[in-house]
Amino acid sequence: MENVYFNVYRDHMMGLPILGEIDNIHKISRDMIVGFHQRMYYGENMVIVATGNVEHQMVVDLSEQHFGKL
Repeated sequence: MENVYFNVYRDHMMGLPILGEIDNIHKISRDMIVGFHQRMYYGENMVIVATGNVEHQMVVDLSEQHFGKL
């Protein structure tokens, strides 16, 4: 499929591989991943969504139980 997207969207970012160029992937270090996680994954940046036949209070309680420290 990546070859199809490359040929259809040759001059557009949609034609790029989903994971990125292999050379860039090899440059990613553990420190880069940890830094990204620390910068982007925090409580004020989180949204919890529940759909379907759920009780609101149960979702609130579970959210507080699992994510309250954030």
